[in-house]
Amino acid sequence: MMADMKQSILLGLGLQELTLLVEESGQPQYRAQQLFEAIYRQRVESAEQISTLSQEFRRTLVEKGFSVGLPAIDKKFVSVDGTVRYLMTFDDGESVEPSGSGR
Repeated sequence: MMADMKQSILLGLGLQELTLLVEESGQPQYRAQQLFEAIYRQRVESAEQISTLSQEFRRTLVEKGFSVGLPAIDKKFVSVDGTVRYLMTFDDGESVEPSGSGR
């Protein structure tokens, strides 16, 4: 029962893993493609925002502890030369300062 309480991140899952997830939830297989599109193309922030899914399935995802897992911008740093850096925090509590494009 405690394993169900653990937060699960959807971002990073491939179509095969999403297909397994929807099948285990008793949903039709096409729901995996809807999840994939919402996460990677529409870039939704939460399962509640995936309007292509039924309200019931969205509620099930939330109740099972699933989140999209987009990082949050914790801090923004602007240096004197105009370079902007961000400190981003992920759902698992880890944070990262992404490196720039080299410009």
